[in-house]
Amino acid sequence: MPSPRINKFENEEIYFITLTVIDWIPIFTNKECFEIIIENLKVYSSKYEASIIGYVIMINHIHLLIRSNNTIKFVQSFKSYTTKILLNKIDAEKKSYLIHSSIYKNKKIWQRTNMPILIYSAKFFNQKLEYIHNNPVEKGYVDKSEEWAYSSSRNYLNDDHSIMFVNTEYF
Repeated sequence: MPSPRINKFENEEIYFITLTVIDWIPIFTNKECFEIIIENLKVYSSKYEASIIGYVIMINHIHLLIRSNNTIKFVQSFKSYTTKILLNKIDAEKKSYLIHSSIYKNKKIWQRTNMPILIYSAKFFNQKLEYIHNNPVEKGYVDKSEEWAYSSSRNYLNDDHSIMFVNTEYF
């Protein structure tokens, strides 16, 4: 079955995208890794005039709600550059579970598919945003969604844009 793709004619729509680490290996396990992801989300958001509307960074995947004039290029560039940085970090740290993983052997961090889903209504948007924000709670990382530093829950509930600016005016 072919993987879903972003239609080039619908690039300025809002998409729910999941970026998953190969084999679901937990590589975002410290503040430095989370900061690499945040910094590159900021860089590529600016470069591709993307609006991050919702996000969560988990230990082995990222969920985004994004609108961009070039969502395809945003995702490709983000994945390509973060792969280089994260592989260098893995190499420097010499953690055996990573050095012996398929990530290190194949020199790839991200699974090929991004599972893009077009957001077609405000109700569907709210469902996806709630799913994103509750992900760390469901995994048992925190008791309340706004306690997870690497989530837009803090932006929405506390108007806290200190980690990353999120466009909370989406429709």
